Amino acid sequence: MITKQLTQAPSAYQNFKALPHVIVANRLIQNGGKTESDLVGNFVGYVICDKNQEEQKEGEKNAPYKFSFEDTAYSFDELINSQGKLKIDLEWYKSSQLIPPIQRLIEHIEGVDLDFVESALGVKRKATRATTTTEGQESAVP
Repeated sequence: MITKQLTQAPSAYQNFKALPHVIVANRLIQNGGKTESDLVGNFVGYVICDKNQEEQKEGEKNAPYKFSFEDTAYSFDELINSQGKLKIDLEWYKSSQLIPPIQRLIEHIEGVDLDFVESALGVKRKATRATTTTEGQESAVP
């Protein structure tokens, strides 16, 4: 579970679609569980779940999957109350929460390769990676 503090009312956030804690806060308000004043200044917990492929609209079933926090961010209570319908997206946690700090740590250790670490953790490689060059050395960037 990730927790993030709401520093203002959820309705005051401009680009809330990129902010999973605001998405969850809005859903808590819409469902009548909380008010904006209950949430401002407090931490909102959320988990990222796999998008349920069965719930995709008919026209979207053959379209390529596009990640959206609106489709994947849920409160812990929503996860528990789903009775197993929601599943935590382990790939997202590995690639977004584990790999970036590990990459920052190992980039200064000679002989340790990010590909090896990803393989050891069972992280599925992204389709494409940008490659950056720093002083003649090439390194992969997720």
